[in-house]
Amino acid sequence: MGILDRFRSKKGTELDVLKELTDPAKKLNQALFMQWMGSNVPIYKGDNTQNYVEKGYNYNPLVFSIIQWKAQKAAAVDFTVCETKPGGEKIYYPNHEALDVIYNPNEWQGKQEYFEQLYGFKEIDGNSYVYAPRIDAGVNKGKIMEMHVLPATITEIVTGTSFNPIGGYRVNYNGASNENDFSPDEVMHLRYANYDFDFSGYVYGISPLKAAWRLIQKSNSNIDASKKSFDNMGALGLLYKKFDKEMEELTDTQIKRAQYQLDKKVRGTDNKGRVLWSEGDYGYLNFGANPVDLALIEDAQMTREELCTSFHVQPQIFGSSESSTYNNMKEARKISYTDGVLPLVQSFADEYNRSIMPAYGKNLKLMIVTDNIPELQADRKEQTEWLSRAAWLTENEKRSVQGYAPIDGLDVNLYPANSIPLDANFTETDEMKQQRSDYFNK
Repeated sequence: MGILDRFRSKKGTELDVLKELTDPAKKLNQALFMQWMGSNVPIYKGDNTQNYVEKGYNYNPLVFSIIQWKAQKAAAVDFTVCETKPGGEKIYYPNHEALDVIYNPNEWQGKQEYFEQLYGFKEIDGNSYVYAPRIDAGVNKGKIMEMHVLPATITEIVTGTSFNPIGGYRVNYNGASNENDFSPDEVMHLRYANYDFDFSGYVYGISPLKAAWRLIQKSNSNIDASKKSFDNMGALGLLYKKFDKEMEELTDTQIKRAQYQLDKKVRGTDNKGRVLWSEGDYGYLNFGANPVDLALIEDAQMTREELCTSFHVQPQIFGSSESSTYNNMKEARKISYTDGVLPLVQSFADEYNRSIMPAYGKNLKLMIVTDNIPELQADRKEQTEWLSRAAWLTENEKRSVQGYAPIDGLDVNLYPANSIPLDANFTETDEMKQQRSDYFNK
């Protein structure tokens, strides 16, 4: 039985596990394990988060644009509350009290700003932390009245026990500790999956910037090289006076003075296009390369596409000229929503359902509403057309598929007149009943 099996079954004692860990053949770090077992200290994260923020998000315009676009689009997505009745009937409550704190999270932030910050932190750090204090008494016990985003870049996870590795959360403001501690019940933790199981950092989500770090460095180098080339007005070179046997060799001082005058007159954007005049016979030796020679433009395009792939968005949205037709742009936005934006929003909905919704009642779920997203309305149109032909579904079941509440009297099947014999009383077949059952139970 391996160590993970011991953890899952809880049959082995902590001493047994420790003996296994201290075996040199296992090559596991005892110090990390003892920390993981719980000593009320922060678990080491291992990421240079501040560097990601400074050199990744703040310094790179493409990364900044991608994260801002995803966060803004995700923040604009609306929610509703859905109740599933014992018989499978779904009822939607667009004005449920559980939505109040979502649309009014705290005294100083509205929904859009709050969720931009929440989703932005997850994209930058791989983690988002929501401080959501609960009401501890009365009829509203367990419910929340406000939500605050904790700064993910300085939030640390405090060790718990062997089977509950997260003992709490700590915001590390300039080394301050205990006063900024939060219990696990007070914090909703959104994170990207981390498969680096090293008994420490795996409890943190992995940052997309970490996975894309080499691409970001490459992009930064490309931008720096382009800027330097522009500042110097092209490739580097050497201006020299052709050989003259009567000419005396220049002194170091004369060379420095000539270099200064040359830089002053030809370098920089203000001197673009200036022509030098010379009374002597001069030559020019090019020993540099221009942006075209370095393939900076082509490389920047490739890097853009690779970075967009890392964040599950389409490069056409962020300046790619490849196939940027109206239809392709429309499809690119749709794919970016389904692959990049909506999973980000769903991560919040899942965590809200896990930790908050049980206090509001059984069988309630927070669900995403996509009716206000123009990029996804084409799918809704196709769905509506398909439902219009789905005669094996009742009209209320069709309404349920699109998120509408049932209407009395519409628990019936409507069939095209040309599909039903006029001289017969129609009865739904077993096959039709099975089709309907398969659809809603798949």
